[in-house]
This record gives sequence, structure tokens and C-alpha cells, in this order.
Amino acid sequence: AAVVCALPCPKGRKQEMGGAPCLYTARRGDERKRGRAIGEKHKLASDKSMPEGSHRVDIPGVMRHPLSMGLRLSSALWNVVVLAILCACLVVCPCAARLSPSIAPAPVLLWSEVGYGVYGAELGRSTERAANVFIGYAGYSVQATWSQTWVQALSDAQLHNHSITHFFAVQGPQDPEYSAREIANTKLIASILSIPSIDRIIVAAHSSGSYVAQEMLFFLYTKGLDYAKRTDGRIEYYNLDGGSEYLSESLLSHMNVTYFTYALDDETSTYSPNYSEMVQLASDYQHLGNAFSLQLNVAGCGCEPFAVWCVHDTMICQVPHDSSTFDLEADYTEFSVFHPVTAQYLAHSLPPSQQPVF
Repeated sequence: AAVVCALPCPKGRKQEMGGAPCLYTARRGDERKRGRAIGEKHKLASDKSMPEGSHRVDIPGVMRHPLSMGLRLSSALWNVVVLAILCACLVVCPCAARLSPSIAPAPVLLWSEVGYGVYGAELGRSTERAANVFIGYAGYSVQATWSQTWVQALSDAQLHNHSITHFFAVQGPQDPEYSAREIANTKLIASILSIPSIDRIIVAAHSSGSYVAQEMLFFLYTKGLDYAKRTDGRIEYYNLDGGSEYLSESLLSHMNVTYFTYALDDETSTYSPNYSEMVQLASDYQHLGNAFSLQLNVAGCGCEPFAVWCVHDTMICQVPHDSSTFDLEADYTEFSVFHPVTAQYLAHSLPPSQQPVF
């Protein structure tokens, strides 16, 4: 079974509209010198066929970039102009507030170090109700502050609807295959298990960050760190165009649900680089009844034809900052009305009564 999320993005000139973060750099401007990380062995699919049993969920798009109208002001200046217009609309016409469901931002998260590469933020512990936890695992070479900015943007856009009380932002691994195993997942687990009562845990892991996330799940269930089974059946895992290391039938049976997520730019028939692996993993574990493929339809995101690493980064930013390759720092940190964070997939973790009607 597969689920499809359509994320229409603004169209416009390529140089401003999109960009693909290959996982291989933390420096802007160096993109074309880097190789490919996980997924390079997977053949790019060019057909528009969907896995059997899939269905489509249309998600509202974002505002058109001014460059698509032939205007040449800088992106930063246009952000100021558009925000000023929106503010004026709110004063003149109260109904303009409907333009955005997230005009009131979520609380600012104050981060503290949990262990190497892991940072946590709390919105207050409660002894009266169980806690909801979110963990964001960033891709290869993403710095800690960039990961924190991404999780804050997810909180502003979607996570405040999930009553999350505990947030964790995890920096990217230092090598694409996570060979060094340097991230302090055991300290992250200890922090989670110190929470008196846990309702659910949402985990989103992008690209090589999936290796780190799945190591955490391996520690919990295969190594038995959660011997009291306090997290058993409570984790909702989004593997965002990542890999398969550590995964097994036994491990995934402990999940509430797992979404193997990939992206498709319908306009250019370009899939994200790990499309084949995401579909295959969903097929391999579908008999468990809790594993699905999830497609994000990113048609119009501005990526050039066959720019697979640009499509890869639409998992983070609906309109990546470089249409031909990637700009890792910008895609994780420079969110705006023209480059919104990609958060719509998280609506699948809302109770059915709270899920938006598209």
C-alpha cells in the first residue's frame, strides 16, 4: 500500500526556484564538486506509474515566487515586501488570516545538549498527561544549529498541532554511511526513557540521517535498551528518502507505523534518488500491516529535469534553493513564504478527526 501527498510548489526561474542538497556538503557554493551519497545505485524511474493500492492526497501549494512574474528584486527583499502586504491585508481584511493556517508561530524552542550531536527542548513536563515526543534526524553533514532550525520550522508549520512536549534535533552524521557511529543515541534514549509517561514518539529522518535514526531503534529493540517496553508500539517513523541499515521484521514490528517516503516531480518525471528503495522496503514489510510507502508529489518545485538531488531535498524545503543540485545550509535554515518547510507528511500522524480535508 502507498499513500501520496501532493506538494505543489511555485514555478519560476530556475536560478531562484529550487536546489538539491546532495548529502555531501555543508558548504554553500561547492555543490557541483561533490558526488552522490546513498541512493546512487538506484536507477532513476521515469514513468509516472504508482505502486498498486496507492492513493493521492492533494496538499495546498505555496505563493508564487516573484521571479516567475519576471521581477528581479532579491529574494530577501521580496520576502519583506510580501510580509508587509500580508500584514496590511490582516489590518484591512480580517478574513485574510485564512491565507495561512500557521500565522501564529509555535513557541520558540530553547535547545540544550543531550549528548554529542543531540539537542533537546521541552515545552514543560506534565504529570497529568502523557508526553508526545518528536525527533528530527538531519542528513549527512548537517550542523546542529541547522537541524535545530529545521525542527523549529516543523514545529511552527505542523508539530504544534500534535501537542508535542519534547523535541530533539539531531545533527547529520559526519560521513554518508554513518560509519563513525558518533551520534549519542544512547543518551537520547536515556532522555526519552526518563519521561514519566509517553503517549507517542514521531521520528523523521532525512537521507543519511535514517542510518542514525535506525541505529536508535536498533538500540531500543534489538539491543533491548527499552526492556520495559515503554516505547513499544508508540513510534511513528518517517524514513525520508533514506536507507535500510538496521531494519528488520523484528525491529519494525515494534513500530506503530513506518512510512518509507520519497518524492516525485510529475512535471519532469523525476523521482528522488532513493525512490526504488523506499518502494521496495514498503513492499518487503507490508505483511506487518504497519509499513507503507508515502509519495510526496512535488510538481512545480523548480528542480531541473533529472536533478534528483534537488528533488531529494524537497523532503526538507518545498522549494529548494538551487534548482540544479543543492544548497544544504539554505535548505535546512532559510525558510520563508517562497521556501516553506516541508511538513505536510506529518498530517498523517494526526488523529483521523483532526486530519485536514483536501
